[in-house]
Amino acid sequence: MIKKIKHPIKTLKSIQNQVRTKILYYLDMYGLISPDQIYSEDWYTKMDRETARHDANEVSEILYEEFKPESVIDLGCGIGLFLHSFENQGCNVRGIEGSQSAIKHSVVADIQYADLRNI
Repeated sequence: MIKKIKHPIKTLKSIQNQVRTKILYYLDMYGLISPDQIYSEDWYTKMDRETARHDANEVSEILYEEFKPESVIDLGCGIGLFLHSFENQGCNVRGIEGSQSAIKHSVVADIQYADLRNI
């Protein structure tokens, strides 16, 4: 007996995203595409910033309370949401990011470009 899918479009989009993620992983692993091809301008424009900002604030606050750092460096920091939260708590922050698109959309000033695949 074939089971009827309640939300076929949503299910297909989920499968499509999973397949896309795996393909991009292997293309990146073998150096066939760059981080800017994975995390494009479009990706940062469409990302859910409020949810991401909320999550980054929650995690950063826990880490800050536990360790009380004076400075934080984040390798692969994206647009710097975790750094922004630490900066708001008085930390000196620096980010290193492999996507020029992320740096263009950054929420903190001190993010530098580096191809993190070569570190």
